[in-house]
Amino acid sequence: MDNFLIVCDRIPPEHSASGRFIYTIADEMAKKYSGHIICLTSENKSLDTGLCLHRIIDRYGRYQRLLKKAIKKTGLLKLIYKAYYHIYYKWASHTGLSEVRNHARYYIKEIRRIIKKYGVCSVISVSNPFDVQIITAAAIRPFDNVKWYPYLMDSNRNNAVRRGTRESELELFSRAEKIFIVPALLQDGSFCEDFKEKIVISDLPIVPAKVTAGAGNGGKTVFIYAGLFYKDIRNPETLFKIFEKLPENFELHLYYSGCSGVVEKYKKSLGSRLVANGFVSPDDLEKLVSNADFVVNVGNTVLNQVASKVYDLIAFGKPILNFYQNENDISLEHMSKYPLCKSIRYANDEGSIDEILEFCKENKGKFLSYDEAIVNLKEKSLENVAGKIIKQINL
Repeated sequence: MDNFLIVCDRIPPEHSASGRFIYTIADEMAKKYSGHIICLTSENKSLDTGLCLHRIIDRYGRYQRLLKKAIKKTGLLKLIYKAYYHIYYKWASHTGLSEVRNHARYYIKEIRRIIKKYGVCSVISVSNPFDVQIITAAAIRPFDNVKWYPYLMDSNRNNAVRRGTRESELELFSRAEKIFIVPALLQDGSFCEDFKEKIVISDLPIVPAKVTAGAGNGGKTVFIYAGLFYKDIRNPETLFKIFEKLPENFELHLYYSGCSGVVEKYKKSLGSRLVANGFVSPDDLEKLVSNADFVVNVGNTVLNQVASKVYDLIAFGKPILNFYQNENDISLEHMSKYPLCKSIRYANDEGSIDEILEFCKENKGKFLSYDEAIVNLKEKSLENVAGKIIKQINL
């Protein structure tokens, strides 16, 4: 493998869990091989990396740029830019499928240009979103010598928006050399049966974080939850009910999206003990976590997805309060191997309150280095995950 190309949606500094993980994997691979990554973006920020980055500004990216300019301006200029981005957003929303198709054609053209220019012989395409897989399959069609390795975070056949996609997946991945999947996708029995000859299990890596032990919070005990909430898959209501029963000096700080109505409801009962914020950048989150006492995870109700933040929480080195909703949740297995973790069934009962209080008493102020945090999870280190992918591509 002389040259590889990774196709994905977004990479840092933009919000995309799959993009962030694949970027770190690609950067590790680029230490040994010539690597390229092509992505959608609204940023032109340069990154300190051995990778060759190819950025495509999509229509959402243009909208984001206009929005950022409006925020920086004042007076009349601010009003003008606000008008610009409102007009652009309405236009982009009404152009519909034709605009999406035009963008896909441009993306395909750029992928082919990179393959030709740099002699790329191995292409890894990363979902989510799943459209990246469809675009990559179309882009590599003229290149018989290019080997294709889809990397899937989940299957598209169970996507509620796209019905009846088993047949389309069978056709789409027929040319794939190998299909990398995260372990949670093993729960999708029909997918694994269809592609059993091609599947390679490749978990997401636990990437070192820039978190420190922190200076403490005086008489307060601060918990941080960062991630998405979903009404059915990961509902925050039970978490808030549990915190209502914890001591007054226990604060829950959220950096989240989703289920905002539930959050607003409990802001009234929890008052200053519930601090709700929107998403922050990974760098800013690491600084915030440094000064927290504990981090919180809420597992999913479904089994074919694993929250990517589980890997971040382990890398942070802080004590983890892990609430699980299913005994077979893969993240529960990961958490059980982390030394500073208490896993509790996600239920609002008095017994769990006593367990939480005991765990907090024993672990407040504790902190693990990266090597200590992954002592039982070394197969998920960045070096090992990237090494496994390199080995498969070189077969």
